[in-house]
Amino acid sequence: MVDDYPDEKQRYAVCNTLWKNKKEMNMDNLETRVFDASELRMTKSDDGIMRFEGYAAMFNKWSEDLGGFREKIAPKAFTKALKNSDTRALFNHDSNYVLGRTSAKTLDIREDEKGLKFSVVPPDTTWARDLSVSLGRGDISQCSFGFTLGIDEWKEDKDGVSRTIKEVDRLPDISIVTYPAYPDTSVALRNMEQAKTEQPPDKREIMSEMIEAFLSDNELSEEQREQYSAIVDDMAERFSKPMQVESEEQEAEVGEKRDGEPDSDDKPMQEIADVTPDECRKFWKTGN
Repeated sequence: MVDDYPDEKQRYAVCNTLWKNKKEMNMDNLETRVFDASELRMTKSDDGIMRFEGYAAMFNKWSEDLGGFREKIAPKAFTKALKNSDTRALFNHDSNYVLGRTSAKTLDIREDEKGLKFSVVPPDTTWARDLSVSLGRGDISQCSFGFTLGIDEWKEDKDGVSRTIKEVDRLPDISIVTYPAYPDTSVALRNMEQAKTEQPPDKREIMSEMIEAFLSDNELSEEQREQYSAIVDDMAERFSKPMQVESEEQEAEVGEKRDGEPDSDDKPMQEIADVTPDECRKFWKTGN
């Protein structure tokens, strides 16, 4: 490689590009999903440019049973992926049939209130023209997309196990498909089993970290903001309810506690006693 790229900066740039492409095309954690594309259509502008348009994914739409769980995609789940990915539009997930690509500006893909919307200018080739005819006739009406997961959330209730995809890490491709393959859920099933074994976070430990963070100037991570915000909301809801007492003796004891000095263990909380709930929520959510 030194012979091909004698300049150190060149070697760094090449290595960085190769690593980025390897990460982007890593198939180990790739999942695929299929949607009926009721709005998939072929359009032609006044200047004769042909486009294929539709939705590769829909928000807040429950899937069928995917082998032990159902799934939906949260709004704005693709925001990160759209910034990090050089997405290709393919036909039948075949890399030999590239319809468009975001870096070439032949594929425009974005989120709206309904889902992941795309518009692609296909190449002027025989197979692309044939595809346009099939789309116009309604012979082909489904879309699929491949993705790697960023963040998901699992729940189990009387209706069974459900998964919400909250953030997609990368979006290697979207595809117009003739025969949708059964969704590849092997990665999701592994995540489901892992979620079953995970223990819920210790609220006391999080509270201790929360107070320490409040009394310092350290910047909060996104995970900390979410955890602290949830606890503050829970505290505000609980503390807004009147305290229940079972006897006159207990009521008198509660009254004395309210009028007396705080215990030594209460001092950290006492330091933030004058902060309003709204100020707390703002701090945990924004870090300011």
